Amino acid sequence: MRKTLIVLAVVAMALTAFIPAAGAQTTVVGDGVAMADPASGRWTLRDADGSQSSFYFGDPGDYPLIGDWDGDGVDTPGAYRQSDGRVYVRNSNTAGVADSWFFFGNPGDVPIAGDWDGDGKDTISVYRPSTSEVFVVNELGQSGQGLGPADFSFIFGNPGDIPFVGDFDGDGIDSIGLHRQSTGEVYFRNSLSSGAADSSLVYGDPGD
Repeated sequence: MRKTLIVLAVVAMALTAFIPAAGAQTTVVGDGVAMADPASGRWTLRDADGSQSSFYFGDPGDYPLIGDWDGDGVDTPGAYRQSDGRVYVRNSNTAGVADSWFFFGNPGDVPIAGDWDGDGKDTISVYRPSTSEVFVVNELGQSGQGLGPADFSFIFGNPGDIPFVGDFDGDGIDSIGLHRQSTGEVYFRNSLSSGAADSSLVYGDPGD
């Protein structure tokens, strides 16, 4: 059974710049709970049985990600360096060097991880908040190389919306949702294409 860890990107970034705030932590939930502290690069994992472990991965200021990069059914850490577009992924929940690293996107892009083609492996794509563009790629890059152009791209939402990822319709393929802080609205789209949201709701207060 896949051990699922879902990133809730609600406090790990400075709200205007989409950069992890000093001392902020990203909560990860699923079969277990984890905290990733962008200020230090420390990850703390707690399994459903209450056992806990911690390790360091990435540099302070990196944007934490989590996904099943190798298709083994277990989510493990990744890090995105917004200053230069470097991506680092590791295939075990332990300290150590990245199993692979590569370049993708432009400085300032917001990384998103998901299984965009239903093959059981997560890959890293980016959301460009200035233009509301999503750039999707269905493979991880080779170590030290640029990933090249996206497999496809589309526009969804308004500039400044905050992206998140999920399989909203249960078809086995992840797609993009957006949170609009100014109104508290949440928008879901069930396909990786431009267009209006398939559904929406209001959750929380403006500014959350």
